Amino acid sequence: MLQAHYARNRTPKAPNPSRIRRTPAANPPPPPIPRSDNTPRTYTSHPEQWQQVISHAKRTFRAYIAGQDGFPDAVQGVEEARECLEDALAVHLEEGGTVEPSK
Repeated sequence: MLQAHYARNRTPKAPNPSRIRRTPAANPPPPPIPRSDNTPRTYTSHPEQWQQVISHAKRTFRAYIAGQDGFPDAVQGVEEARECLEDALAVHLEEGGTVEPSK
């Protein structure tokens, strides 16, 4: 069955290891992934500095999904997403960025 699937589609390729590193200090955010559709990628309801943090966290979480755990369970996935957001915020603040305090 798997061979028939590969005959119709292509055999999956491993992700590029240089884009999967997880350490925030040694891992600058990967470049944005080009989009083929016109879906907006910004979070206009958030201030600009938070948009940068969220975009960095999304790219880091996508790298985690691609390289380590393609199908996390709900609890593990939410926990890992939270860690990616915390790491992105830490990197943003270390680089001298600022964010608005929560209300």
